[in-house]
Formats: sequence, structure tokens, C-alpha cells
Amino acid sequence: MNVQIDVPVTLMKDDDGYWLKVKNSLGQEAMLSLEIGGPLTTEIVKTWADEQMKAGLLKRRRKTGLKDSNGRVAFEADIMLSQAGVRGVVAWDANLAAFVIRTATSQTVNLGPIAKWEVIGNAFENPELL
Repeated sequence: MNVQIDVPVTLMKDDDGYWLKVKNSLGQEAMLSLEIGGPLTTEIVKTWADEQMKAGLLKRRRKTGLKDSNGRVAFEADIMLSQAGVRGVVAWDANLAAFVIRTATSQTVNLGPIAKWEVIGNAFENPELL
């Protein structure tokens, strides 16, 4: 029988290597050492770094101020789907000083018709949709 318990985990690094600091619901802490350069450590560090990067980028996305066909506010890096089945990503174009929807073959400059598009995800959490 497998039992899963969710506990806060902190990845730490010092001169001795990588450590996982785990805290249970009673506030008790335990430190688990990870072998430097081992496959588990490499995977944990990579996954942690990816998650931190994703969380940071998600927090910094800018709101376009416009809503999609379902009334959902569109943010920078949102993946959009047009009524014709075309996918694009909301991006800021510094040269135009405007948000655009970039598709594989074009760029929509005027986001006025965004109400004809639907937000289906974002580039950080749903890259498989691109």
C-alpha cells in the first residue's frame, strides 16, 4: 500500500552538497543529504530550478486588459486559439509598444478582435499546446 503525504520541502546547497529540508505538520524538521552529481540529485535540482523559473515568469506576466471569447482576461504568454483553429501566443512587441498575438506564420497587431480568440493555456504551464 502506497501512502502519499504532502510536506513542505526546501532544497538547500552548502559546501557539503545538496540537502532537502523537510518539515512535518508538527513543525519538526529533518535534513536529507543528496549525493552530489548523482542522478536523483541532478533530477531534483533540475525540476526545482524549472519550477522556480516557471513560478517567477508566471508572476511577472502582464495583463493585456482585454478578454477572450469566454470573458477570461488575457495575459502575456497566454496561448490563444482562434475560431479558425489557429494557435498563437500573446507577446509584448517593444517596437510597436503593444501586445500582439504571434502565430507560426503571422503576427496580429490589433488585439481588438481578441474576443474572437480563446485562452487555452499559457506558454509556461502548457508548452505542449504550442
